[in-house]
Amino acid sequence: MADFTISGIASGIDWNSMLDRIMEKAKKPAYVVLEKRDTLERKKGLFEEMKVAMQKLQSSLAPMKMDSTYKAKEVEIGRLDSNGSYKGVLTATVNADAEVNVHDLEVLQLARSQVQRSNSITGALSGVFTGPLYGLSSAGFWLSTGGRRLRVTAQATDTLASLAHKINHMLKTQETPVGVTASVVDDRLVLKSDR
Repeated sequence: MADFTISGIASGIDWNSMLDRIMEKAKKPAYVVLEKRDTLERKKGLFEEMKVAMQKLQSSLAPMKMDSTYKAKEVEIGRLDSNGSYKGVLTATVNADAEVNVHDLEVLQLARSQVQRSNSITGALSGVFTGPLYGLSSAGFWLSTGGRRLRVTAQATDTLASLAHKINHMLKTQETPVGVTASVVDDRLVLKSDR
């Protein structure tokens, strides 16, 4: 089939360009609709983002509606050392009924590590097993520290050095460190806390 064209020779009208303009105008509403659809989708996306942001704002402001937010109190511990921190030395808690107040604490004595010493013993412990312990090959005692009790067994053949070694080995094999060290000083068993 041959293309049919009407030229403007007979009438003087350029029918091709006129038809192109008519077709362009006929397509224009479709472009407008597509542009409006894209604009509406962008607006919808922005509204969704705004909705999420508003929900976050609402949830962060929710505690402001509760009385407990305004009645809540907390303890503030001021400077305790020359560096300006309290280093976890002091802790305190407070409830909502507590009065607002300022308290000064005075440290009268610093905590020191505790030291326990035995009597002077030279050589093997067999000489200690006298009186009610006479004839025993071993004896035991409990070492209590940090809320825990550990059983220590001393053999008659042990020396203070071997007993100190047993105690240190026993303390080091605990799941959580106990903070006690055994040593021998001047023929005496010395137990010293690290804290």
